[in-house]
Amino acid sequence: MAGLSLEVLSDPVPSVGVTVDGLDASGPSTVTVERSIPGEGWTQVPGMAGRQVTGGFYEVDYAAPLAVPVTYRATVVGAVQPATLEAVVTVVSGTCWLQDPVNPFTAVPVHVGSGARRGGAFFTKASFASLSWQLPGAVERVMGATTPVGMGGVRQAPSGLPMTIVTQSREQANRLRTLLTTAYPLMLRVVPPVTQFPAVSFLHAEVEERPRFDVAPFDGSREDWVLTADVVRAPRVRVLVPRWTYGDVQALWETHGQAVAAGGSYLDWLRDPTPAGRGGAAPMTMAVEG
Repeated sequence: MAGLSLEVLSDPVPSVGVTVDGLDASGPSTVTVERSIPGEGWTQVPGMAGRQVTGGFYEVDYAAPLAVPVTYRATVVGAVQPATLEAVVTVVSGTCWLQDPVNPFTAVPVHVGSGARRGGAFFTKASFASLSWQLPGAVERVMGATTPVGMGGVRQAPSGLPMTIVTQSREQANRLRTLLTTAYPLMLRVVPPVTQFPAVSFLHAEVEERPRFDVAPFDGSREDWVLTADVVRAPRVRVLVPRWTYGDVQALWETHGQAVAAGGSYLDWLRDPTPAGRGGAAPMTMAVEG
């Protein structure tokens, strides 16, 4: 059915593939895709606001909320209105994800509670213990009056958020260190039992790295990362994160004629340009460093 359709993806992070097709094929249409979860308002999906497209498009939402039903809706301004403009999906994940908003390949999965037993990076129990919702304003006491005058603005997003992440190997520490030194702001997507915090948030975080020589294996490979974070606005720059480059696709196919013979629409190629995805032979080996 033409219109909005969704698919759950797992690589390189849990995400949602968004397709909008059935648009006017003879001229451009303006498309905006938004999403919402229970208890929160509508948010524009990064890279999918005011898109000028002909026929349709396919993009991936790497910032999709996790472990909750997510409703997506598309607004189309054009000569043709697709039949389906709203869909619901749930992205299942066993961990929170800390990531760069524009580079999902450096993302770090962070367990909650039971991570120590699984051997992965994990939040300590003290993380998310308190949220400070500050209110800019002032209280002025007036001579001769028993009640002071209050002046206030809009209550601010949470700040001073304590988070401690424990990494249990040098590989985990190096991956987290790379993320913390290259990403701004940090994007955090949480899963239950972290329910007191927004499902997706963007953070300005101060970080203190603490190698642990007092716990096994006593060589500093286990580290505590103490973060104090303030919630900030999401980046507004229009950046699309490509899953495949032309170079990647060229490396997957031996000849141009072989690719042409595989057939498929432009949207099919955007979703999966591999030979296996196009019904051909097994794909050639391609390594992607993250």
